[in-house]
Amino acid sequence: MSKGILMPLWILLLLIPCTKSSAQDFSALFKEMDRVEQELKQQIVEEKSQREFQIESLRAEMAHLKEAGSGDSVNSTVISKEVMERLSALEQCVAVLDAKFTTESEYLERTLPASSGNAEFEALGDHLRNLIHELKKTIGEAAAKKAPASSKSVGVKHGSLNLRGYIQGWYDHSFADEGKSTFRLKRARASLKGKLNEVTTFKFMVGFASLGLLDACVDLRPLPNTSFRIGQFKPPFSTDWLTSSSKLTFVDRSMIANKTRVEKGRDVGLQACYRIKTPVPMDLTAGVFNGAGMTVEDQNRDKNFVFRGVVRPRKGLELTGNYYTGKTNDADAPEDLSKWGGSARFAFSDGTVGGEYIGQNKRDLETSGYFAVGAYSFQTQNRLFKEVEPAVRYEHYDPNTDAPDDALSRITLGVNIYLDGHYTKLQVNYLINGEEADSVDDNEAFAEVQIAF
Repeated sequence: MSKGILMPLWILLLLIPCTKSSAQDFSALFKEMDRVEQELKQQIVEEKSQREFQIESLRAEMAHLKEAGSGDSVNSTVISKEVMERLSALEQCVAVLDAKFTTESEYLERTLPASSGNAEFEALGDHLRNLIHELKKTIGEAAAKKAPASSKSVGVKHGSLNLRGYIQGWYDHSFADEGKSTFRLKRARASLKGKLNEVTTFKFMVGFASLGLLDACVDLRPLPNTSFRIGQFKPPFSTDWLTSSSKLTFVDRSMIANKTRVEKGRDVGLQACYRIKTPVPMDLTAGVFNGAGMTVEDQNRDKNFVFRGVVRPRKGLELTGNYYTGKTNDADAPEDLSKWGGSARFAFSDGTVGGEYIGQNKRDLETSGYFAVGAYSFQTQNRLFKEVEPAVRYEHYDPNTDAPDDALSRITLGVNIYLDGHYTKLQVNYLINGEEADSVDDNEAFAEVQIAF
């Protein structure tokens, strides 16, 4: 909307008393008023559409940054200079738009006669105000994602270093006849993420409860949309496995993700990633690994290759495809190994739904499995338990597709209580286990407390 459109209407209204002598003049004036009204409506619709597009684009970018921050990517907490410049320009645009809309909406209310068209203007105006409010909120959230405060950064001689970690305590109770119940220190981990310059970042992660050195890798970003990673880390296969254990919706990952992962979940190798931002955001990753697992040398000359593609065709929707091929880590007679799979995830408002399928052929033994999951979180008035998230997951796992009656199924009923987001949370799961052959009473219950920093 602009005053250039509103002013002719104001002048026309002032001229109405001077045209009473001619019905024809009245008719011409009202036709002109209708034309101006239509132009005003179109201006509002176009303004609304433009702002909605800007908001959706920004939200998509913020969702991508948030997802990067929840994974293993180094430097994910620092928003690029390009994005921050865009945010700054957009913030100025919103301030101008807000001021202009407030002034012109008051002028419109005084000038136009009460009519059905006026009601439509008001409805559009309310919607535009809401969009402005959402955009301001999005910009505020984005600004909060700038580089961490210096108080959270460890002092180093060169570059910057950030210390993170988490502790997870479990209680496991089996309902089987000869089952047991026990408290466990499931994980105690610390990681160092550092930035040496605009091109080089790195990460170390150590597990104190078990496993020892987990991640030790360097990231090189020679171009804005291209990165290379070398060292020990998770091969880019399976969305469920790549999700950090501190961010899981359930106490443990799915059966198929645990059964088809590389030995101890990590490997030594090299990967390259290329990011496409438009017209459809997409990440393409390829890697080459020993195929031997953590801190283990390759026992043959064969290398294993992995390919992963992630597509985000619309806001909240993420589709992935994975393929892994190579040999088992045998010195004398390495055997063929391949696995494939895909996942889908849709986040809406405060909820998520999704699922993943993985198939594997290892030493001529074919395995397959899948799961589907849904979760919804809501805020409470409780000062301590600020957010509660019920969740449910169904799994199916077949350890040998050629053998009959050996498949397993599982329904996991869970509730997550967030005291401080994923930093301090309580998770309670009840697992209903099913066997395709002889059913046994082997249900389980888990409780986990996580403290992270």
